[in-house]
Amino acid sequence: MGTGSTVIRWLAQAALALALLTAGPAAAVDGGAAASGEGGDTYYSATVGGHWAGHEMEGTGAGLPESLHVVEGQGSASYERLAEHEGRAEWELRIEVAERPHERVDAVYDLVLAVPLPRDGAGRALFSALHFGITAREGPPGGSVPMVYGGEKVVLKRNVALERAWLPHLVGAPGGLPALDGTGYGYTLWDTILTYDSNRSSTIQGWGTLRYETDVGIAAPDAADSRHAAYLITWIATLDPGVPPFTVRLDTVEPAP
Repeated sequence: MGTGSTVIRWLAQAALALALLTAGPAAAVDGGAAASGEGGDTYYSATVGGHWAGHEMEGTGAGLPESLHVVEGQGSASYERLAEHEGRAEWELRIEVAERPHERVDAVYDLVLAVPLPRDGAGRALFSALHFGITAREGPPGGSVPMVYGGEKVVLKRNVALERAWLPHLVGAPGGLPALDGTGYGYTLWDTILTYDSNRSSTIQGWGTLRYETDVGIAAPDAADSRHAAYLITWIATLDPGVPPFTVRLDTVEPAP
């Protein structure tokens, strides 16, 4: 696709962080191989034939993918109203990813969470985040620890620039994200840059929460509406944008009692 000035600026700012670590073929496993990590092609190695961006991007220019490779994930998103005060309601969004094969590739990649949060008909956000970001955690709620990958704690922060650049091309497109028109919700993007960590196992699981405020009249997304799902996207920005990023769909469920 053609890239506008916003995309170009965003990619230019991210160029150093998203530099390719190796031009070799994919290693270990992602969601397309067995959880044990033994045998079989990974999604990325099978898709690009074992060649990385140094080869695939020649002559194509930078860009953002317009489709995703979506698989059904073992995990969920849930929205719980915690309290009300002076016309405002406090909510907790909980994202969980059950144990699943992990995209272990010799690259730098952007882990992007696309999650529905309240918006008005003009697309303006109708929520206020109550803390800095979504910290990925491992273990049970009473004894969890922050997830560490590549020597850094995994914290996803809202990326409004990426929302403005990517969502207009991705939402409603074939193989993209479903349109949420008329639902009172719209996608927000939360992301973090990760580097390949050879010390991680071939599977990964975790959870994270986001607390936010809305007006009291805003309801939770309808768990029975299949459009209300979160998507965990593994985007290797140095690949040709025609390669759909590996994506796990996390359906919205009612919060645990």
